[in-house]
Formats: sequence, structure tokens, C-alpha cells
Amino acid sequence: VLLVLVVGIAAAVVPFAHRSLRGDRHGTALTMALGAMLATTALLAVAGPLWMLGLAWSASTVATLVALGLGGGVRALLPGAVWLVAADVALWAAIVLMSLGAEGDAAALLFVIAAVLRCALPPAQSWLVGSLYAPTPVSAALHGGIVNGGGILVITQLPLIGESALASLALSLLAAVGLLVGVTASLVRTDVKGRLVMSTVAQMGFMLLCAALGLAAAALVHLVAHGLYKS
Repeated sequence: VLLVLVVGIAAAVVPFAHRSLRGDRHGTALTMALGAMLATTALLAVAGPLWMLGLAWSASTVATLVALGLGGGVRALLPGAVWLVAADVALWAAIVLMSLGAEGDAAALLFVIAAVLRCALPPAQSWLVGSLYAPTPVSAALHGGIVNGGGILVITQLPLIGESALASLALSLLAAVGLLVGVTASLVRTDVKGRLVMSTVAQMGFMLLCAALGLAAAALVHLVAHGLYKS
């Protein structure tokens, strides 16, 4: 289901980006970066071994930073570099711990941190807000694909996270805060893209809250609906 979602978004966004960015000096490179963003997210959805999941995650981070830099410059790139790289560090730390046989609270918490940062929940919402400086196709790929990577990670690793009461509690609290902050901010922003950004923060919070409660099917349905709507 997640693979169909990402491929469907790519089929809509990449041709649109190619037409929309025609004449832009970074148009071709930016379209290629968007394609790479969505291709690596598709790989993330079907990755089996943890090392493959980590490679797909990091590759999508690199593609996202390239797209943000080409499309929005330093104002879009800098917040993304801080928070997305931090999410990569947390994910790889969890993978290393699991490869060493440590599958307790620490690994589960690190997965939660990686997912929350990728989903742009507070305090990491600034990286998604920074994407406002990038062209519309970049926003479509981010809202419909990249931020969903955090949800994909939580859903695929839910058995591990669910075994840790501490990680489940942390995910619940962070998701609830993201939901409240996102809804409140989306009501007071006056620009359309800003409202969409904060609405995405709220919806990611709602989706991760469903996952924290063990409602994997509900989280999956919400993830798909959000990706289609926002893109």
C-alpha cells in the first residue's frame, strides 16, 4: 500500500515539476532531485533488512537537501540540514544498537526520535517551514512523500516500539504536542502554504498518535489519505 502511494505521488509530481520548472536554471536538476526523493522513499517502504532501510532513509535525506538547496537556497536548506541529519544520526544509532543485540528501550527511543524529526513535529517543524521558500513541486514531494517517511518507519518498526513502554509513551506525548501545535499554528497563519505546512505537522502528529496506540491499520490509512490530499 505504501509503495503504491509513493509511486502514485511520483507519477503526478515529477511530470508536473518538469513542466512547472521549465526555464528555471535549476529546473532539470531539481526535477531529478524530486525523482530521487520519491524513489528512495519508495525503497524505504519495501526495505527488509535494517541496513537497507537505513540506506534508503539517508539517500532520501540527501535528495531532499539537494532539492531544498536548489529550490529555496540557504533559507530552505539550513533548517533541513540540521533536523534531517539529526534524524539520520538517530536512525543509524538505533540500527547499530540492534546489530549489537541491544533491542531494548534505547533502540526503540532512537527510532521514535528519527521518525518525529522526519515528520517535522516540534521542535523540528522549522525544517518544513523552511521549505516554503522552495517551489510548489518541492512542497508536493515533501508533504506527500518525505515527511511520510517517519510514519513508514514507525509502522514498519511498530513491534519493536510497542515492546517498549517508554518509547510508546514518548511517541504518544510527542505526537500529541505536534497535533496541538500544528492545529493551533494552522489557524493563525495567513499564507496558504504556511497553513498547509502546519496542517501537515498536525496530521503527522495524529497519525503517529494512532501508531503509538497500536492502531497500525488506522495509521496506515491516515498516512495514505494525507499523502494523496497534500500532494
